[in-house]
Amino acid sequence: MRRFLVRIIPIVTLGFFVAVMLSSGYMKKPRTQEENVDKFISTTIEYVKNEDWSNAEKEVEKLNLAWNKVLKRVQFSSELDQINYLGESIDKAKGGIIAEDKGISLSNLTSFYEEWQTIGK
Repeated sequence: MRRFLVRIIPIVTLGFFVAVMLSSGYMKKPRTQEENVDKFISTTIEYVKNEDWSNAEKEVEKLNLAWNKVLKRVQFSSELDQINYLGESIDKAKGGIIAEDKGISLSNLTSFYEEWQTIGK
């Protein structure tokens, strides 16, 4: 019995850690509408393209809240640099929206979206 446990416990533990590390694709999927990062990023981009700054500001706040909720799930299966980059992109996009600068806002929102797509691949 001891020999069995000495072999099975490390195997089960390693299997668990591998499953956690490979789960980011599943973990980034929204559980509720408040966590739908894809929807919030696309609507924010549309508002910025149309220069509807007040709605864009509200939508980027929703995006930030959704990102913070999803972050808690994907933080163990994604790289720290990737997570930091996504947070910085949202902050820079907020600044661009407050300054009503279409170029800065779109470039940061687009870079956020592109990096978001690479999580879990």
